[in-house]
Amino acid sequence: MKKPLFILLITAITLSGCGAVFGGDISSCQRHAPAPGQPERKVRPAALIADLVCFPFEIISLPIDLISGAMYVPCEKDSASKATLQTRIVKDTLIQKKYFTVSIDVAQYVMLQPNIGIEYRRNNLEFGLNFGLVFPWRDSVNILANGQYKWPAPIYYGEAFRAYCKFYNPKKIHRYWAVQAVVKTLWYHNRGFMDQPDGDESQVYYTMSENATVLGIDVLNGKECRMSDEMHLDIFWGVGFHDRLRTFEVTKSSDGGPGSYLPLGTYKGYIDYLTPVFGMKLGFSFLHKQAKPIN
Repeated sequence: MKKPLFILLITAITLSGCGAVFGGDISSCQRHAPAPGQPERKVRPAALIADLVCFPFEIISLPIDLISGAMYVPCEKDSASKATLQTRIVKDTLIQKKYFTVSIDVAQYVMLQPNIGIEYRRNNLEFGLNFGLVFPWRDSVNILANGQYKWPAPIYYGEAFRAYCKFYNPKKIHRYWAVQAVVKTLWYHNRGFMDQPDGDESQVYYTMSENATVLGIDVLNGKECRMSDEMHLDIFWGVGFHDRLRTFEVTKSSDGGPGSYLPLGTYKGYIDYLTPVFGMKLGFSFLHKQAKPIN
C-alpha cells in the first residue's frame, strides 16, 4: 500500500512541477509575460535547479513550471527587494551627510602613542585633526641600526599632530582615499649609545641628547566599517614621505677626542625616508544632519 502512494506522490509532483508544488500560489504577474518596455521576470534559481536535478522527469516538470509561471520570482518579493535596495541607495548615497566624529587610533595606542581626533564630514568629503603623545616603547636604542645615533626611534618622547582630508568614493561610499599632513616634535635627553665602527673590534660608548622635528605627507586608502549610525571602525593603510630634522649633542664619549667615531659637540642634519602607514580608528559620531535627497 505504501509503495503505490509513494509512486502517486512522485508522479503528482513531477506532473505539477517543483516550482508549483513548493513555491506557493502563482500570482498573475508570474503567469503572464511582461508587456513591451517592462522589466523581465526573474527566474527562481532554486526552482530551476530542482527541476533539472532533483526529479528524473524534468522533461515534464520544467515546461510545466515555465508555462504556469511558477519558475519566476513572485511579484511581491521582487518589489520588496527592489524597494529595500532603493531605500538603501537613498540612505547611503543620495542623502547628504553632515556630522562630527570623535575618534581614537587604536594602532597608535598599541605603539604607546595615545591620541584623540575630531572629524567633520560633509557629503563625500571629511576633514580631520588628530593630536597624540609619543612615549618610548623600549629602554634601549635601535640596536639594528648601522650607527645607532642615526635611528634611535624607540626612545623618543614627543607630540604628534596630523591633519587630513578624505575623499569618499560616490559608488562605494565606505571606501576613500586621503591625504594626511604629519608634524612631530621629538626628543630624548642623556641616553647612552653603543656602536662598533666598521673594521674596528672595539666598542664605542657615548651619551647624547636630541631635539627633532618630523614633517611628512601620507597618502592613504581606507575602508569605514559601520557598526551603527553612531559608531564605526576605520581601517586605513598607505605610504608616507617624511623628513626628520635633527639637532643632537654628544656630551660624553669613551674616546672623545677630535678624531673619534663621534666627537663631542652639537650636530645638525636631516633624513628623508619612506615609511608604511597603518591605522585602525574607532569613531563615535554625533550631531547628524541629513539634507534632502540630491536630484
